[in-house]
Parts: sequence; structure tokens; C-alpha cells
Amino acid sequence: SWSKLKEFDDPTAAASDLFSYAGAISGDGETFLASAIQQTVNGTPDAGEVYVYQSPVDLALTMEAGQSSVITGRQVALELTATNTDSVVTANNVVLTITLASGLSYVSSDAANGTCTHVGSTVTCKLASLVPGETWQPSVMTLASSTGTLKSHASISSNQPDPVSGNDSASASINVSTPSNSGGGGSTPPSGSGGGDVDFWTLGLLVGLLAVRTKRVKVQAMEQI
Repeated sequence: SWSKLKEFDDPTAAASDLFSYAGAISGDGETFLASAIQQTVNGTPDAGEVYVYQSPVDLALTMEAGQSSVITGRQVALELTATNTDSVVTANNVVLTITLASGLSYVSSDAANGTCTHVGSTVTCKLASLVPGETWQPSVMTLASSTGTLKSHASISSNQPDPVSGNDSASASINVSTPSNSGGGGSTPPSGSGGGDVDFWTLGLLVGLLAVRTKRVKVQAMEQI
């Protein structure tokens, strides 16, 4: 089926305008141009319309986070999959637009045979063509800088009209928390102590244990006497 993309109208007769019933199809078979006579003036078809039709293609998009939960300061990838679900028509000039959540910053991207650029929190990836049944899987590496549930969004488009708009967008959420400072059991130094203070605290503990052991040895020696 074909979808009307553009309509050009020449309703007013003008000198030397000539229209006829004609049609032309592009070399890739995806665009059709048709003209029709609208008005004849003094026996000359000098008013008419031109229509541009394109064969539609259904593109589908999904996006997933490489990890569902991370801590601040860690990198996490956003992995996208674009699919041409049509069985006949090739999608041309495919464009993915990814909007990073606030709290995620751009690190790098893998365009997977396409190209990717970024400006601020928006990443744009492009692919020249996507043949029927083929998938395209670019990815974007991000850095988590704030806590919370960070939700990023993406959308897909091409030169052709898409008859199914419900699968042209996707989102992915990442739960970001602060790093845990708790140790793995045992005593911990007093809160607020710095790196150097920890060494003195440990040294004091060892000295105390040594003193207790020395006292026990003296007591045992006196009992033997």
C-alpha cells in the first residue's frame, strides 16, 4: 500500500502550464509521483495537482539498561534494538533519538555500522538503510552521577511514513544509589576518623591486647612460685 506524503496544487491557470495524467516511480521503488488535470482553460490543461506517495514501513524500537541497579560513579550502557518489521520495504535514513535522564551523562557510543553524535543529554544515531527483517543495535555508555530512578527515552523514524506508531519509542530505567560505607563485620574505628586516625586506633587496640596478655603471663608465673 502507498501513503500520500505530499500534495502540490496549481489551482490558478498560468501561462504555459501544462498538466497531464501521468505517473513516475523512483528507482528504489519506494516513491511514486502522480499528476492529474484539474482544470482546462481554452482547451489547454493548464491547472492541476501533483501527488507524492511513499511506501510505508513499520519500524520497531526497544531499549534496555545493561544493569538495572548501580551506584553513583559507575558506568552503565543503554542498549537499543531497531527492527524493520516489513517483509518487502527497506527503511531509508533511519534516525534514533535518545534523551538521557537527568543524572546520567554521556561517555561514549557504539553506532553499530551507523553514526552517533551527542549534544548535551541528546544522542542522535543514524543508519543509511535497514532492510526488511534486519535489526540495528547501537548502544550508549553513560555515567550515573545522581541517585534515584533515572529514566531515559528513545524514538525512531525514517524517510518513509510508519503506519504503526505504537512501537516507535522506548524507555529504560536505572536505579542509582550511593555506595555503602559499612565494613564486613568486626570492630570499626570511631566515626569521623580519617585515614591516619584509623592507623593509631588499630595500634592502640594491639597495644591493649598485648598488655592484657603480659598481665596474664605474670599472674601465671606468680601462681607457679
